[in-house]
Amino acid sequence: ACNIADGANGIISGIALIAGYIIFKETNNYTYFIIYNVIGSFFIINIFLGNIYLGDTGSYFVGLIFSIAGLYYYNQGIFTAGLLGCIFSYPCLEIMCSFFRRLIMKKNPLKADNAHFHNLLYYYLSNKISSPHFANSLTGILILVLFPFLGFASYMYIDMKYVYFFWLIFLFQTFFYFFIYYIF
Repeated sequence: ACNIADGANGIISGIALIAGYIIFKETNNYTYFIIYNVIGSFFIINIFLGNIYLGDTGSYFVGLIFSIAGLYYYNQGIFTAGLLGCIFSYPCLEIMCSFFRRLIMKKNPLKADNAHFHNLLYYYLSNKISSPHFANSLTGILILVLFPFLGFASYMYIDMKYVYFFWLIFLFQTFFYFFIYYIF
């Protein structure tokens, strides 16, 4: 899912930045502090310069680290599934939507295409903005604000005991994703 969602500057590194911060804050495990700082540096360079990429290996590695950490800390009772759903909603929705969209269109669900949410948003923004690099970075930032940042902001300001609130955010993200996807 991370490899599919890594189509615009900063999407996966931004999600990893948010996840790394939350995991470090909840566990005080300095491994995640180091990961947070490395990914934070990469994120800043990627958003502003856009000439370095996570690539397949980097996106798979980031996805592996944070999916294993999320599952581990969920099983330890540190995180709720709703919080993890809010943070990782975009890659999960993107892979699910891509798979079913390809099946409905009678195409191979495992074959790549460019009909992803971030691609459609990028095409829309690049028609409005003359700089392709700026449109790519703006696409990544908008997706981060619309998806994982909602979960992050809720985490920062709402007590973790309000589990259902995170599920409501996740449902909002899901409906918003499909609504915007079909507008484009």
